[in-house]
Amino acid sequence: MANIVTSVCYVVLAAVVVVYAQRRGQQGGRIQYARIGSNVTMQCGSLDNDASVTWKVNGTDVKAKRREEGPRLILLEVDMSSNGLYSCFQNPDGQRRDQITFRIGLPPREPQVTCRSNTYPKGFYCSWHLLHPTYIPTEFEVDVQHNQKSLEVKRDDVHKNRCHVKFPELFSSYPYQVNVTAINELGRASTAISFEESNMVKPDPPEKVVARPIPNNARRLEVTWNSPSTWPDIESFPLKYFLRYRPLIRDQWQHVELSDSTSHTITDAYVGKEYIIQVAAKDMEIGTWSDWSVAVHATPWTEEPKPITSTTEVDLPIETTPSAAPPSPRPRVGGATGGCSALLCSSHILLACVLLSMMWSDTEQRVCEGLEELWIYKMPGLVSCASGLIVIGILTLSCIHINSEILSNEVSDVQFGALGSTVTLSCRGSHPGSVVVWKHNGSSGRARQTSSLDGTLTLTNTTLSMEGNYSCHEPRGGVLLQSITLRLGYAPEYVSVSCKLPSHFKMMCTWTQLVRTHLPTKYISSYRADNEPSEPCEQESMDVNKCTISDPKFWASKHLVTITEVNPLGSRSTVAYVDVNKNLKPDAPEELICQQVNGEPTQLFVRWKPPDSWPSDASVAFPLKFELQYKPVGSKFWSKMETEDTSLVIMDALMGHLHYIRVRAQDAFINHSQWSEWSQVVQAQPWSDPSMIPEVTTDHIFEIIFPSTFPVKATATADPSFEENGSQVLIVLGLLAAVMVVVVFTITVLLCMRNRRRGNVTKHELTSMVKMKSLLI
Repeated sequence: MANIVTSVCYVVLAAVVVVYAQRRGQQGGRIQYARIGSNVTMQCGSLDNDASVTWKVNGTDVKAKRREEGPRLILLEVDMSSNGLYSCFQNPDGQRRDQITFRIGLPPREPQVTCRSNTYPKGFYCSWHLLHPTYIPTEFEVDVQHNQKSLEVKRDDVHKNRCHVKFPELFSSYPYQVNVTAINELGRASTAISFEESNMVKPDPPEKVVARPIPNNARRLEVTWNSPSTWPDIESFPLKYFLRYRPLIRDQWQHVELSDSTSHTITDAYVGKEYIIQVAAKDMEIGTWSDWSVAVHATPWTEEPKPITSTTEVDLPIETTPSAAPPSPRPRVGGATGGCSALLCSSHILLACVLLSMMWSDTEQRVCEGLEELWIYKMPGLVSCASGLIVIGILTLSCIHINSEILSNEVSDVQFGALGSTVTLSCRGSHPGSVVVWKHNGSSGRARQTSSLDGTLTLTNTTLSMEGNYSCHEPRGGVLLQSITLRLGYAPEYVSVSCKLPSHFKMMCTWTQLVRTHLPTKYISSYRADNEPSEPCEQESMDVNKCTISDPKFWASKHLVTITEVNPLGSRSTVAYVDVNKNLKPDAPEELICQQVNGEPTQLFVRWKPPDSWPSDASVAFPLKFELQYKPVGSKFWSKMETEDTSLVIMDALMGHLHYIRVRAQDAFINHSQWSEWSQVVQAQPWSDPSMIPEVTTDHIFEIIFPSTFPVKATATADPSFEENGSQVLIVLGLLAAVMVVVVFTITVLLCMRNRRRGNVTKHELTSMVKMKSLLI
């Protein structure tokens, strides 16, 4: 009996070993690391030296530079393209004997470490990062000592390359020793630094900086702010502040140092100029100044401009009838309260005839100007019926024809000037020493405009309201000499540049103006890596604020991206330093799907796809890792899991509850790269036993869907007044047709009279010329 039990145990143990071996083989076998540029030997399991095997990588033949010696594969001078899953198959039966996940990388170099206290006197934090990527998983060990004692180090939950340490005592003269060691499968490297307590204290920038103009004071700005919220005890450890400000038109800052006040009044601001303002903070006794706060913009108080009323030299007797009151819910067509009265239509026809006759006279331009005021101020009276719309349409088309004749004689130029400066316009068609009349958008000169005898116009302290069309005319007759379009704005300033790498093979940079120039702007973008020559950054057109670098040089730690803004007043170049590893941020994973696991009330199967912007052929050399988060609906806390696969099984879902699921991605090898944005959140509920679901009777469902009573809507009966209203509609349409015929006939007669008058003048001139010739003979 004992022998039988022993035999059964051996059989079970053998089965467990076989299952474990198969599962280990399915999970990718062992992992082997190697340094870039080295020669690597892979052994196919424990086969003898005379065994014959076939090697494959990711299911295909090995194409890298190699040498095969029996069960061994020797890769020569490996690079990043050698990454992958290697499998060996014994000949001739083709049975797989081993699997090796091969990863290429570099040993770490000394990490860069910085320590800072923004929560003094509670504690400080230290952060670190590698200046050069290792391409393989790298861990960090941190040791902090003070007065020959090791301090407790707490790793940050959000920032994986950061730790927090509490101050063991205040005002200590002993330095803090910080040692950070980077470790991976290919080596290790350490950095040791020493900090004094007084040198680590650096507050965060002040918050909620607000700048407001002071009413009735054109040179003052009131600035307020709050101390940083991370500073724990502002009463015991007060802060002092440093304020700087400048107008946008200048590069030089003005500075003010304040004790512990969180407000300041600027008393020397330029009138009407926009200012940029920032604030920094520092402990009263020790430490260094914080970074500058987010810049805010403000303009001192300015007096509201008084409205300018334009007048015309000819007053037209234009009268309009006020629009009728809103009609009743069911108006009677053609009645006294609905539609157009006969008197109103007649007045519109008379108005059209009068204005058309004046248009063909010498006052045609003034009539068009009066028509603009008529359109703006008396529009409701004219659009109260269709005839009014017809009149407006005819007059507008006529004015367009007249204006086109006038504009055809103009010589239009464009001149640019700086806001706040003095701009001089020259009349090119004037004679030396002659006086010309200048007009701005058709009206005469206003304040801050002076004209001289040489035909020039000088504009002082220019503002945006001075933009527009300037025309110079002869004082007699008003003949147009020249037309100039004036555009005002600012010269280019520095731009804010932001770059992102959705993959190792593409960098996208965007930029925004810190100062709005109000002028047409073009951009020229370029980049270079280390000491390489500059190359253009691809733009769709020169006026867009986005460019693409198709194949950034990833071996270079930093790229210099140069954006040059150009407008008619000058150019300005901005150089941005871009760390390609730190700015590597994949796009969010796609096609996130969550499914139930049949028969498992606490499991959910989740799968997704890597982002399309991450090339599929680079997923082996540059794999992604994913973080999946999930929580029941109504919960505040997310659970998370990490994997390098594109699917996961949630094992601890809450039974019978709906769950939220989301996922994000990060480069698996570059530790200080960025996580992608979260994918779209999906909802799913684990499998439930159908027998546990309470039954609902058919009668109840039928009653819910089809209630016993339905709202009944009565059929509307025909309106007895419909036939009467229909006949009135026909009468009104006939009247409108007659009105249109009369208007067209009137215009035709006026055109014929004008042509006949011109013909008579021509005949009279010919007769005079014949008489003059006969007298000479």
